[in-house]
Amino acid sequence: MLKDPKSFEGKPGDDFEAWWVIVQTYIHDQPEKFEDTSRTIYWIGGLLTHYAQSWHIQLEGLALAGKFHRSWTRYQNDITSRFEDKEGRDEAYAKMDKVSYKGDIRDMFTKIQTYNDNAQLTGAALKILILDRLPLKILEQMHTVDMTGKSVQEMIEIISKAGRMTEK
Repeated sequence: MLKDPKSFEGKPGDDFEAWWVIVQTYIHDQPEKFEDTSRTIYWIGGLLTHYAQSWHIQLEGLALAGKFHRSWTRYQNDITSRFEDKEGRDEAYAKMDKVSYKGDIRDMFTKIQTYNDNAQLTGAALKILILDRLPLKILEQMHTVDMTGKSVQEMIEIISKAGRMTEK
């Protein structure tokens, strides 16, 4: 059983994304405790303090007054919109855009994935970013591989294998 998540204040600079992943992991780990939307939202409200708690109380007041239908999807969207670090996402993308291959494919992917935790690129945009960073010698190792329809994770595995072969 996972340990209860820490509280979240909601101050600028607080790492909402990391906290939110921990909260969602906790909820998914114990679905029997979170079958009811209201109970889930109340539980999260109990984790919030200071600015975040004020936001939660205001949102709950509007829902209870019938201003909108309360749902788990809406709550997730609202809390994410309010507390995610939009500038942090842009900063992470800028850092990810500077990553280059420097002789170690694992290191390159570790950096890309670390920055992408905040930048949140997916699909074709992430594939293009990755492919643009590869040297010709790795691309040549992959010349017989059809990448059509491959997921990002499948593509990373193929490139990692080609990179390791090139590095030997």
